[in-house]
Amino acid sequence: MSLSHARFLKPTFVGNDLMKNCLVGALGCMLMVTSPLVGEEQVIEVDPIDSVRYYSQGFGTCCSLQYIEHNPVMNSTQTCETMGGYCMSGRRVAIWLFPVPDVPKGSELTDVRFLVNKQSGGSGTGTIYMVDQVWDALGSYAASLVWGSPSHTQDAYFSSMTGHSFLMPIEHFAGPDLEPYLAVGIYRSSAMGLYNTGNMAPRLVFTFESPDTCPGDFNDDGIVNGADLSFLLGFWGMVNAEYDLDQSGLIDGADLAILLGYWGRCPR
Repeated sequence: MSLSHARFLKPTFVGNDLMKNCLVGALGCMLMVTSPLVGEEQVIEVDPIDSVRYYSQGFGTCCSLQYIEHNPVMNSTQTCETMGGYCMSGRRVAIWLFPVPDVPKGSELTDVRFLVNKQSGGSGTGTIYMVDQVWDALGSYAASLVWGSPSHTQDAYFSSMTGHSFLMPIEHFAGPDLEPYLAVGIYRSSAMGLYNTGNMAPRLVFTFESPDTCPGDFNDDGIVNGADLSFLLGFWGMVNAEYDLDQSGLIDGADLAILLGYWGRCPR
């Protein structure tokens, strides 16, 4: 995570070489220990480039999905219902198409979420469908793949609240042959309307984490020196996530060892 550094602790400056030599002697072999470092987080929000309502309509086709409506103001989903041979309501599936971002160099994908806002309908469980796609638009064939041949499905509970966030499988995005687009669909038996315009439209949120290339530079001046050491020592033996370089839960010798290991100017 990106560190938000406190500025209120007045640093005590000591000669860099002297300070480092003294502390290195006290720590001995601790510098050989490798520990996980807090990384820098990058969040990429992706808006859909296309959306469709995939639906059925009319006598004899009440439950057979055949038609698509592009970019409806409100997307919707519901099951089909017949009575006396007549179609009372046709089946509907809401589908969106998203571009898949490239992983930033040197970063690791840590979280993918599908955000969607419910406009109407009560609470209840539905299903999320995913399928990779090479096309940059949704057509009838692409919609039929989402419904009939998804690469991933998962249950999704929709509460009475408007906003919903669903965790997606990270492993799906880890393969080397990942297609450039991802189609995501929602189906629920009870009728539900979903916002489909502006800031309320669904989106995918990708979170990446890259290793901190200069742990210990608490004041972000491009160099690890006595000023940064003063910050760390000011919280020695305490619990403080901002200065806990190895994420052990305590500011101690392991964090000091990491800081000294990066002593000097930060790599560019």
